[in-house]
Formats: sequence, structure tokens, C-alpha cells
Amino acid sequence: MLADYDYIARALVNPIDPNHAPRHPVIANIVASEARERAEVYCFDKHTTDIAWAMMNTRRRIRNVLQGVRLPFRRTFFEYETPPTRTGIFVEGDRNDCLISRIDTLNGMPDEPLLTMTLRHVDFDLLVERDDPVVDRVFYSYPVPGLENTSKLLWPEAMDATINLVAALSTFLSLGGSTVSTSKRITREGRIARKRGNPRAMGAIDSYNLVTLKLPASPHHSSATHYTRGPGVRWHTVAGHWREYAPNERRLLGWMAWIADHERGDARKGIIIKDRNVESR
Repeated sequence: MLADYDYIARALVNPIDPNHAPRHPVIANIVASEARERAEVYCFDKHTTDIAWAMMNTRRRIRNVLQGVRLPFRRTFFEYETPPTRTGIFVEGDRNDCLISRIDTLNGMPDEPLLTMTLRHVDFDLLVERDDPVVDRVFYSYPVPGLENTSKLLWPEAMDATINLVAALSTFLSLGGSTVSTSKRITREGRIARKRGNPRAMGAIDSYNLVTLKLPASPHHSSATHYTRGPGVRWHTVAGHWREYAPNERRLLGWMAWIADHERGDARKGIIIKDRNVESR
């Protein structure tokens, strides 16, 4: 199990330090490959987590969400807090085959694991058909000094709740019209890089941004963060999202299509890494 913790920790490592950091374009493929292996991080505040739980508080709502859930990235880390416990859920894969690992930490201390639960081969289509939210249960429990009856956390209901919350959080993120704001951790090297008149003279620029997503918001008040420094578009990931298509000569009614997560831009010009705090308006 220590290997599992190490794997998740490596998936969360930020490959960019400091921000905005100049580097040589020759190592673009190396830096991009490290960024590609990193999980996309979403930290939910208490209110947004409560909304997600409310989405799944009846059997009918659970079934409806499971039927339409799409994961934002093929490697995603959801984090939320329910004092005195802080919980992280690491999700790999897609709708039809994903691995879900859950880590609970006491008082937010990563060196004091309370419980890890691993669910393998979760197929949301199969869950809807079988009406059984648990597939291939695998439990791992770590005793914590001073805490009794940790085995009660291994109830099947806890496994069901983990899957349901992943579905609810993913559905919540797929809502359109979010307001986006960015907090940039800029160092001295970053300020120098940003003020240079010719970015090509100093090579690529790598950036790490902490983004706040406020959901849901009116599309009329939505805003986006644009990155225009340097020539061309730097390498970055794009979350999976729904796209609405207007009626045409072949289809009299409009329709929605899911656009899977993908990469965009040129790593030789630099890369952009984001972590996301999710808040409700």
C-alpha cells in the first residue's frame, strides 16, 4: 500500500517551480511528458461538496447522475474537507473503466492515513444496468492510534458513497458558465520573464496558476483567463466538456456532445499547469 501512496503522490507533483520559469525549448518533450502524467487537481469547498451530496440524496437522482456522468480528465484528484477529516479521491480512466482510490487523512495530516479504499474497474454504464453501485471491492485499512472501530468505515455504504460523490462532483464540474479567476504565484524570475520584450530570446516560459472556478454562474457574467505571452499558444490541457450544437438540415433539434479532455498548444513555447479551487456562487 505504500507503493500506492507513492504513486498518487507522484501524480500530484507540480513539475514547475518557480513560476513563471524560463527554460530551453529543447527539453520541451521531457517537461510536457512529466506534466502529462500529473493528475488534474480540484479542491472543493464545503458548500460545493454539500451541493454534490445533495445531488445524490435519492435513488432517482443517483440513477440520473450515473446515466450521464463524464469524468473531466483521465487522471483527476478530487479533494474536500469534512472536519476533522480531509479526503482525497484519485480517479483514473473513463466512464466505462476507471480506478478510484480514496485517502482520508486525520486533521489534514498526510502522514497520518486514516483509511484508503480502492475500487477497481468501475463501469458507470454497468452500474446503471445492474443497479449496483459497487464493483470489485478492495479494502485497505490503516489503524490510527486513539481511534477505535475504524472497521466501521469499511461498510459497503462507504464504497457506494465514494462512487456517488465522484459522479456528482464530475457532473457539477460539467456545468457551463463558470466564472474563472486566477491567482498567479509569480517569483522574481517570473517577473523578469514577463517583462522581456522578446520571449523568443529567453526560450520557453512555464507557468503554474491557481485557478478559482465559481459554479454555477450566468454565462452573461462568465470570464476566461487568456494566456497571450510569447508567440503562439503554450502547451496546456483542456478539461472534458459538453458542447451544444444548433439544429441543421440533418437534425431538426439541437443536441449535446461530450468533448473528451485533450491537449492543446506547443510545448516548445512553454507549458501551463493549473490547480483548481471550486467554489459555489
